[in-house]
Amino acid sequence: MSNSVSDEQHPVASSQLQPEAGNWQLTWERRLGADPNEQRLASERSEGARLAVGRRKGWSAVPGSNFDVTEDDDALVLRGRGLGHGVGLCQAGASGLAAERHATFAEILAWYYPGTVLEERQQRSRR
Repeated sequence: MSNSVSDEQHPVASSQLQPEAGNWQLTWERRLGADPNEQRLASERSEGARLAVGRRKGWSAVPGSNFDVTEDDDALVLRGRGLGHGVGLCQAGASGLAAERHATFAEILAWYYPGTVLEERQQRSRR
């Protein structure tokens, strides 16, 4: 998988994998306009506000819930770390990795759960 992403749907979007506290963390930046749902992100910063923007502009518009907001002229600038809601595997993010980067299930699991080892187990017989 690539360490850098350019989102064609959001030309001012950027994402980079950065080392943070010994772990690789995805950092991203987005510029949003004056849409009421986008403005709601600045005041509320809730998962509901993030999802509302995602439904209207696409899931990569605000890829995660861990972000800081600053204002720049008439735009909001979001600088974030990580993807999804920050608790476990994000279904939308996993789907995006599969669709956009053709990631396998093992690569998706490694992305969300670094250091995890997949093992094949024998099925137990039921009694």
